[in-house]
Amino acid sequence: NGRTSPYHVFCIEVSIGSFFWSVERRYREFLAQHLQLVQDRHELSCLRMPPTKWFGNKKLEFVEQRRKRLEMYLQMLLLQLIRMKHFKWHHLESLEDLVIQFRKDLP
Repeated sequence: NGRTSPYHVFCIEVSIGSFFWSVERRYREFLAQHLQLVQDRHELSCLRMPPTKWFGNKKLEFVEQRRKRLEMYLQMLLLQLIRMKHFKWHHLESLEDLVIQFRKDLP
């Protein structure tokens, strides 16, 4: 019928020290990025995304809980990537730059 169902875009802020990045994505975009990173680097499989929920996922309480969990997930991802690659994170413009740089360095 050509209609799309409503969805949430999560605005997540991640920080290290006085540096912070803001990321805006749908849950499915965060999940796709996570799956690709885990496929590229098995070491990241220890990081857990908030679970998928098919029913009741539009309720405000659930959305806020998911946002908080995504924030924790991204903070842990950022720290793990920095540990693995010893990035000079303060030169990066965005969290996406970190992921892009990380993927460029893959064998």
